[in-house]
Amino acid sequence: MAAIVDKIPAPWSITDSHIVLWHGCTTLAQESIESVGIDLGFSNVNTDFGRGFYLAVSEEQAVERAKFQFEQLKAKERLVHLPALLGFKIPTASFVALSQLHF
Repeated sequence: MAAIVDKIPAPWSITDSHIVLWHGCTTLAQESIESVGIDLGFSNVNTDFGRGFYLAVSEEQAVERAKFQFEQLKAKERLVHLPALLGFKIPTASFVALSQLHF
């Protein structure tokens, strides 16, 4: 049981029915995620842990990532797209079953 409890990030516990993880992006990525789902083809191979879809426990960390992603857009794209914050409500039991990295 301790191993399962260790997989649940603060501020949640094993007794919570859901946890919320955050993804910071731009409205350009948000539109794609909402219309076709998560496509790892858009992810960068040269990230800290390789290709993947990154989620944060910290809402603030995801907001900072959204701002960073926005700053990477070309000036013309910044006229029509904004930073975006997506929240994913995940059943705790499903989260425990995932392969994940904690740091």
